[in-house]
Amino acid sequence: MKGKYQKIILVCLIIVIAVYIFYTFPREYDVAFQGIKYRLKDTSYQEKVEVRIKGWYTKKVFLGNRFKGEIYLGDKKFLNVDLKLNKYNSDILMGYREEIGEFRMYGKIYLGNNLDKVAILLFEPVNSDYSKSYWSSKDGLMISAPAKNRVEAISLSKELIKSEIIKYDNL
Repeated sequence: MKGKYQKIILVCLIIVIAVYIFYTFPREYDVAFQGIKYRLKDTSYQEKVEVRIKGWYTKKVFLGNRFKGEIYLGDKKFLNVDLKLNKYNSDILMGYREEIGEFRMYGKIYLGNNLDKVAILLFEPVNSDYSKSYWSSKDGLMISAPAKNRVEAISLSKELIKSEIIKYDNL
């Protein structure tokens, strides 16, 4: 009888370990979406932008998820992106910009759990000084993808930012 329980416990332990390894094993992604760039409170402004996410995504059980790779936002290419995602699956989007030869913060990025959705609060420089960038919940720029129009983009932004929506109640 004692040996039977030990075998059951061993099988359960093996199953738990296998599920853990499968869940946390890094996966390679290369996805592209058509998105919309828009400005809050300016209903006339919307611009199509392609968003491409290429790299490795690792899910963690007790820690935040992690993405390492490249992110393309239209003609802007961010290399060496290393997102240590918080409980809202977001982080500051910072990467190496080859065309300007420096690392730059671009905004705050929110990702869907399977990298199937993205919303970005775009930082804007003060007097062309990127070291003094900001985002405003009153009239800030955003990118949401996949989206075909401004209404879809706003809806997706609200969905991804849901837990922090109180901070950004003007979406």
